Amino acid sequence: MNLRTEVQEREDAFWVFPIGRLDSLTYALFDEAMAPLTSHRDKGIVLNLQDLHYISSMGIRSIIKVGKVMKTGGKRFAAVNPQPQIRKVFEIINALPDLSLFQSEAEADAYFDTMQKKVIQEQKS
Repeated sequence: MNLRTEVQEREDAFWVFPIGRLDSLTYALFDEAMAPLTSHRDKGIVLNLQDLHYISSMGIRSIIKVGKVMKTGGKRFAAVNPQPQIRKVFEIINALPDLSLFQSEAEADAYFDTMQKKVIQEQKS
């Protein structure tokens, strides 16, 4: 199975949907799709992993690379909807301490909503 990466531009973030396998044969395609998104100065990135069925060490490396670029730029980076096998890989290697991994879009949206309200409230204080 190959990798297809779909991107939806939303108000404050690019939602990225990797579909298929992110491995040693496909990571370069993922890196290529992510490069212009990480250089955008105002938007974060949310990876929706619902259709990612397999990830290898090269795929993890690619995600870590994106996370580092986003963190350096002070931009939001998160992942949602991981398949159980993908979640297990992240748990086992514990390689993404700076990546917020959410069980669903609703959970991520609630978290980001709370964080934004907190910032607004702090600005009013």
